[in-house]
Parts: sequence; structure tokens; C-alpha cells
Amino acid sequence: MWRGRARSLITLSAINKLTSALEGCDERRIFALDSFQGFPEPTFNDKSARNPKKGEWSRSPNNQFSYTPKAIEKILKNAGIDSEITYLKGFFDKITSTFSLIRLQFYI
Repeated sequence: MWRGRARSLITLSAINKLTSALEGCDERRIFALDSFQGFPEPTFNDKSARNPKKGEWSRSPNNQFSYTPKAIEKILKNAGIDSEITYLKGFFDKITSTFSLIRLQFYI
């Protein structure tokens, strides 16, 4: 979800509701993949002017919010979003290697 403070999930939920209404079908399942630990240990490929550090973005920039499924649910509830979201905790490459899917659809 990276630094979006659930904005991407709010947008995705709205798109999901709209497309299901237009297509006359059930809403698609939404999976949110995140480590909820911030960045992993940076590697050579992560070198940039931004210079990311391990653990960055596990909390909001002002340290007011921690990025946890519970905190994200609260943000979504405050935004009036009632989509059922499945949270998968871990880093993307590790989580997705365990998937057994017939069809995966990405909204970008």
C-alpha cells in the first residue's frame, strides 16, 4: 500500500463497486499485500537520491499513525468504505510465490 495511507484501497474499493454495478456482478475480492514493517533492508538496487532505510514508512511521516491492518480499517471506515479486504502480511515477492490462482486482475 506504500505511503498511501489507504488512499489506494479507497480508490480501488470505489472502482470495484462501480465496475460490479456496471457489469451486474458481485464485487471482486480485494487483497492488500503489505509488510506492515516498512522497507526491508535496502540492497544495491535500492540506491537512489532518496536513500531508503530499513523500517521507513512503517509509521506515518508525523509518527501519528502506524500502518497496520487495524489502522487501515479505521481509515477506510472513516472514509465510508465497507469493502471486505483481505490483508496479506509480508513482502510482495514472498507472498505472491505462495499463490495458487487461476486469474489475477490488477487495477492500476
